Amino acid sequence: MDLLKEAYELVKASGEKGILQSDLWKALKVSSREGSRIALKLERDGLIYRKRVLHQSRWTYRLFAVERREEWGPCLVCPELKECGKKVGVNVRECPKLEEWLLRISGSLDDGSEK
Repeated sequence: MDLLKEAYELVKASGEKGILQSDLWKALKVSSREGSRIALKLERDGLIYRKRVLHQSRWTYRLFAVERREEWGPCLVCPELKECGKKVGVNVRECPKLEEWLLRISGSLDDGSEK
């Protein structure tokens, strides 16, 4: 799994309490430098936000997932987002993930859950 995606999933799984940035680095088995870059990238992409906290007499960041991002569509977490529309086969008109999501929210696709 891509480190960014894995990091986002860990932050999202931490729920309302969030996860300390240092705990994220440990879980990903990366250096603090690489962990900081991952956190900053996720923050720039609007997937998480960081809150400065005092933990064990040291300043650090607690990371939180931006709520309900999934309801905004699959494009925001798509690894092809930067290439969308620039490459053949990578565009919104031919994207199966986007099409499936649109069908699901319109009620045209049964996702298997009971209503």
